[in-house]
Amino acid sequence: FFYQLASIFDGVDGEIARKKNLKSEGGALLDTVSDYIIDSIAIFSLGLSLSKYNFNNFLILFITSFTIMTRLLTQFIVKNTKGFRRHILRDTRDVVVFVIFIFSILTEIFKNPYIIFYGLIFINIWRWDNGIYRLYCFIKKNS
Repeated sequence: FFYQLASIFDGVDGEIARKKNLKSEGGALLDTVSDYIIDSIAIFSLGLSLSKYNFNNFLILFITSFTIMTRLLTQFIVKNTKGFRRHILRDTRDVVVFVIFIFSILTEIFKNPYIIFYGLIFINIWRWDNGIYRLYCFIKKNS
């Protein structure tokens, strides 16, 4: 819930800065760094919450670490291949945070840790598909 709320406030903050022409390079950098930190903490927290279900600790560590790494690497690809469209669905931060929110609620409703676990796998596949597609388009255009 708080992760979703933070994402909403982050979006509102950005819109206000653009609307009032208060944007700056320093602010954009700070926003990006704080997004990476918040996303990493949120994914790590999901891993900790999975541990209450006596879920396999190695799988928790692997999927949470892989999800954090995927976020960082695919965002690097996106920032360096501007102008190329996504392959399947929009994998923007806001959409991914909302998907995690939905999977988290379903995990709590059904008391089934596999729901969020498979949700994180889905997000990884989704992001890698879009990242690899962008790299393919970039390489094809520049070769």
